[in-house]
Amino acid sequence: MNGEAVVKAVVGLRRYGKSTHVTRLTAGAPRVLFFDSLNDDYNEGVVCRDLAVLEKFWRRTYRGRFRITYKPVDPLTHLPRICELAYACGDMILVVDEVQLFFRGNWCSPEFTKIITAGGHPGVELIGVTQAPKRLGELLRSQAHEWHIFALREDDHIDYVKKRCSGIDPAQIRALQKYQYLHYVDGEDCYWRCIDDLTTGQTRKEEIAYATEAPRCDPAVGQHADAR
Repeated sequence: MNGEAVVKAVVGLRRYGKSTHVTRLTAGAPRVLFFDSLNDDYNEGVVCRDLAVLEKFWRRTYRGRFRITYKPVDPLTHLPRICELAYACGDMILVVDEVQLFFRGNWCSPEFTKIITAGGHPGVELIGVTQAPKRLGELLRSQAHEWHIFALREDDHIDYVKKRCSGIDPAQIRALQKYQYLHYVDGEDCYWRCIDDLTTGQTRKEEIAYATEAPRCDPAVGQHADAR
């Protein structure tokens, strides 16, 4: 990883391709840790189910290349420690599945807060994955520069995404099928309708004009990320 670490949100219904997409997003990264909150979405690299075993392995490998999936017995208790390890390591990607579980309203642990707000300082890129975008805390919502939006059906979640990602047409969200998503980046002049083709390994992208002339950035976000 080089440059500022970007906070990304991947949102949408279960079984519509979020995990496959995140695996593709991180495929070229040398250092990735998947925090598989519900224990059934990722099996990348070395799979650990015990925190002590993970820490022992971590001490041997964290300075080099690694790809680790951690399936915690107690996600709420274990995420703060994982965040401490990631922050100390730096220059890596931390994927947190079902990230809404770690917010109580707008509150999350100090260790997770540090990861969300650290930006380029430790070089930890956070990818937060959720079925329930409306339950994301304000901090993560404001810091996420880039959104990958899969199909949503509940009006509350669609309205939430529409407000946060200004100019996206809600009809586009409702029409998404499996492995299809909208890619929105704060500050860009358009957004994209994308399809991950599992046969070819390629992503097809269609540029879509914004539905309104509303500002493309939440004022709390600050600097804009480049589209990837």
